[in-house]
Amino acid sequence: MKKVILFLTFMVLGAVIVSASSEPDENFCDGLAAGMYADPDDCGAYYVCVPLNDGSLRTLYSICPGGLIYNPVDQLCDFKASVPPPCGTKEEEK
Repeated sequence: MKKVILFLTFMVLGAVIVSASSEPDENFCDGLAAGMYADPDDCGAYYVCVPLNDGSLRTLYSICPGGLIYNPVDQLCDFKASVPPPCGTKEEEK
């Protein structure tokens, strides 16, 4: 019984650590221009830096639906085959 409790404790702790490390960075847009940026830690998500009236930027975070990943070239959620590396598998056109 102690082994089961210990196992469950590590599972919960692991889930908390994973969810904490994948939380959006509220200050991501600091020092950047307005626009859309790939999440450096999650290929299926991206940040939008929205300009406010006072000249600052608001950081918004979005997750691509249905297994799509963010395409930084086209600035949209796309299929892996259409996204360049490192997240996608699209080959460079020559």
